Amino acid sequence: MSNNLNQPRIAQIGDDLQLPYLWGAGKPSRRKLRQAADSMGLPAQQVAMVGDRLFTDVIAGNRLGMYTVMVEPMVNPGDRPRRHLLRKLEVRFFRLIGAFIS
Repeated sequence: MSNNLNQPRIAQIGDDLQLPYLWGAGKPSRRKLRQAADSMGLPAQQVAMVGDRLFTDVIAGNRLGMYTVMVEPMVNPGDRPRRHLLRKLEVRFFRLIGAFIS
């Protein structure tokens, strides 16, 4: 599930991983997350949301009662290292309010 609007790109990733996919999710909206859980025939409480963004992925999953896991952003080994300024700000904010973020 991705917020990305580039359907061919997300389709390629889903196909490469041999997984179903949803694009243009609009996270932290719950609509497509609910749709994904329903398509698996599972209640949201039995689904994990794994993502690299606090204010989209983690909050979206938490809003539905999902188990949430925050991971480092995916990086293509051939690409130049990128700065993830927004992610750093999100992590700093959550630490500031006393939330555990590793």
